[in-house]
Amino acid sequence: MNHLGEVLGLSGDFNQAYALHENAYKLALERQAGESLEAAISLSGMGAILTEQGKYAEAVPLYQKSLGIRRKHLPGNHPDIAADLQELGVNLFYQGEYEDAVGNLREALKMRRELYGGVHPDLAIAINDLAWALVEMGELNEAEALYREALGMQRTLLGDQHPEVALALSNVAWTLDNKGDLARAEKLYRQAIDVQRQALGESHPKLAVYLTNLAALLYQKGQIEEAVMTARSSLDLRRRLLGDEHPEVADSAINLAYWFIQMANYDEADRLLEQSLIIRRSTLGEEHPAVASAMILKAGVQVATQRYESARQLAQDAREILEVSLPNRHWRTAAAASVEGAALTGLGAFAEAEVLLLESNEILTEAPMPGVAEESEQRLHELYVAWGKEDQAQKFISAN
Repeated sequence: MNHLGEVLGLSGDFNQAYALHENAYKLALERQAGESLEAAISLSGMGAILTEQGKYAEAVPLYQKSLGIRRKHLPGNHPDIAADLQELGVNLFYQGEYEDAVGNLREALKMRRELYGGVHPDLAIAINDLAWALVEMGELNEAEALYREALGMQRTLLGDQHPEVALALSNVAWTLDNKGDLARAEKLYRQAIDVQRQALGESHPKLAVYLTNLAALLYQKGQIEEAVMTARSSLDLRRRLLGDEHPEVADSAINLAYWFIQMANYDEADRLLEQSLIIRRSTLGEEHPAVASAMILKAGVQVATQRYESARQLAQDAREILEVSLPNRHWRTAAAASVEGAALTGLGAFAEAEVLLLESNEILTEAPMPGVAEESEQRLHELYVAWGKEDQAQKFISAN
């Protein structure tokens, strides 16, 4: 039953897959085998399905339970224990519990090193998981070193022209991109694209990922026309390979929409965001954090085009989704509240807007996404100007 659940999970039939894992766990409980290794398989299987659905808060206790069982029955550095630690770390990170997440990922990596020594595919995955978390936390030097170690490992295992080497090149480039070393990052992004094309040709979904990364870098460099052209190529490739309803098509469309927002091309951004929302709602469900993220962007477009009431409602709905799925004071929830506050400013509800904008601004000053903190202060400036409170507006004048 657990094996069939894994197959269905891979095929995207999440509800049926979860039900099979859950039924297997219930049978284990009925047999008084709730602390067995078979029960741990069911628990981690349910956790994997919830992770795919973005239900990180629900996945965490399942992985914790599975991990506890496996620690009782298996040697201390068993691969299944390392796997649970990695999955637990990833889910905790998505929840914003960064220290605990990195602790689990470090422990998993230590186990993998003890198990496999210098070179092994599972060791490379553990290295990548920790490096990913460290990039998100801004620990870029350690992340770069880890990603370069994984790159060397993949070259040893697979040679220079393998798709996994392309991924490893892209990971190093992404770290350099975050460090502001755009020249070296661009070189590696282009190498990743070349390796991917040589290995699998022009028609592979992963190529679209690398094109998107390159487009983002070109945008940062001010090469707007080439950036948009590259992003369109990524979107067109995903549509051709995956169909119009695939989640990765939504991802590409949202990335392109974000740049159109920066360029004040709101009609094009709105069209892409609406397409993305339809796809994400149909594939991920109404309550997924990725749906809420698209809603925030769309609400921002509605504020910019003075559709304040619809923007307020959409941003409020996004905030309520994220309040359930993310921990308190998460920056994404604050971003939704900030857009909601901007909409209330447009509606003339200044006191309500002030509460949301001040509370969210406290959190957004530490947001990892570029431009979010500045936009938050800009909204406060605009609130106080509209309200006639010039002294208060002056406190945020630098954002104007």
